[in-house]
Amino acid sequence: MILWDDAPELARTMAASVQQRIAFGERAGQKVRRIGAGFGAEGETPTLTGPRCASMQGFSLHANTQVPAHRRDQLERLIRSIARGAVVLEHLEQDANGDLVYTFTHPWSDGTMGIRLSPVELLEKLAARGALRIIAAITHGEVIRKILRHLKLAADPPLITPARVRQAAFAWSSA
Repeated sequence: MILWDDAPELARTMAASVQQRIAFGERAGQKVRRIGAGFGAEGETPTLTGPRCASMQGFSLHANTQVPAHRRDQLERLIRSIARGAVVLEHLEQDANGDLVYTFTHPWSDGTMGIRLSPVELLEKLAARGALRIIAAITHGEVIRKILRHLKLAADPPLITPARVRQAAFAWSSA
């Protein structure tokens, strides 16, 4: 199945979303209106967002998260955070012109604090988000280390505290 042949409107919407542009309506082809001190993606350098974490041009690398095999609760919390919804309604407001202003919890690396969309533009972005998916999860250690070294980040995983040594069972005697 080729998306462009089977669903050209969705393909156009997704392409515009990735490029941070509007696909339809009177502002078609124009960039999404940013709020804040953003300078745009041109010339953006990787921003270190934490240990073994970086963000650049809408992509983020998080190589500092680890879940021990026996910690199902931590695995569930990680999966829930990855699968959460695209929009927090408390961050969405309508301005006096009828546009919708969505403010971010944390500013983007370029200082952008939110975006301004018409109601139709918001629906367009949500439609594109509904078709987005994780395209890769890198699990091979050497590939991860190569990417981290390229970004000039620490490539070695954090130390894991060894398990406590079990004490031998005390032999009770009745003598």
